[in-house]
Amino acid sequence: MALINEFNKIINEIQEKEATYTRIAVVGQPGAGKSSLINNLIGKKVAETGQVTDVTRKATEYKFNFLTIVDLPGYGTQLFSFEKWKTEFEPQKYDVLIYVFSGKLLEEDNKLFTSIKLWNEKIRRPLFLVRNHCTDIETEEDKNRVKRDVLEKLDYDKPLNVYFIDCGRNKTGIKDLKKDVEDPTFINLWKSRILAKFEEAKKSYLSNSHYWACDDIDTYKKMASLNGINPFFGADIAVDVGIYLKMFKDIRERYGIDDDDFRLYYALPVAKKLAELLSKNGVLVLIKSFGTRFTAKTVLKYVPFLGQAASATISWKLAKYAGDDYNSKCYALATEVLDNEIKKRTKSLDCI
Repeated sequence: MALINEFNKIINEIQEKEATYTRIAVVGQPGAGKSSLINNLIGKKVAETGQVTDVTRKATEYKFNFLTIVDLPGYGTQLFSFEKWKTEFEPQKYDVLIYVFSGKLLEEDNKLFTSIKLWNEKIRRPLFLVRNHCTDIETEEDKNRVKRDVLEKLDYDKPLNVYFIDCGRNKTGIKDLKKDVEDPTFINLWKSRILAKFEEAKKSYLSNSHYWACDDIDTYKKMASLNGINPFFGADIAVDVGIYLKMFKDIRERYGIDDDDFRLYYALPVAKKLAELLSKNGVLVLIKSFGTRFTAKTVLKYVPFLGQAASATISWKLAKYAGDDYNSKCYALATEVLDNEIKKRTKSLDCI
């Protein structure tokens, strides 16, 4: 099961590299209270806080209930212009964003909203809007005004809630935000991220295998073309069989398909077709199926110059046809096998 083993190594590596937690980035204005908010969500002081607006100067991760909460520095400071901040910390790579603001929206906030719109064109990330230090907002009318201001600038494609939070003694709004952040829907986002990586790995594996199989076919087409002018009747057929057997073997190896894979997936029609060409008899049957084309190349090779050239061309085309067909069948079988492995891994992830 070389194919299965090789692909499992790949997806194991992905799962090790990709954090098996949902990644939440806390972003927003400097001094908006991002670190204080994280402390309140987790329930203890883990993030450094202070009166200075640039307390957080690097991305800092905190594990919490199958979540990775990442405290990102504020933008729009001498240390981090928005563009530098966006390039260095790549907020778009996170599964969920918590945007924290306090007081009026700044020009840098508008740049963030514009960026979020662009990111949403590819992947629409869940977004929590948090108005921190909300003791200055006393009435529903004030809350509605703040909501209107943020949502109009953000122009999100679905309704969003604005959480009015105060991290002081009363812990206003913390309970509701914490409940929503810990929703299983968000906790399980990491699974879909990793499954997407599995799919990427599958496509890359198949594409790479197909490329090198085509390279092998090019080599064997040339060999078949040279054998097309082999003057020894009968020997040329034996050589063709040998060429095809070796070509098919090399193609299978490019995909990592071995005898165990055939036994495991023999019920699949494509596996049966491939298995038929494992022996000399199977390849002879294939060659006979070429019919008049094979007969023509056998006759033409005894005609000097033009006949031999025609025979070589026919041999080249037959090898190309056989190789391309075998390559496509190996691709199809490998796809079935890898899809099955991804399904198995999906079930194991559901148990986490």
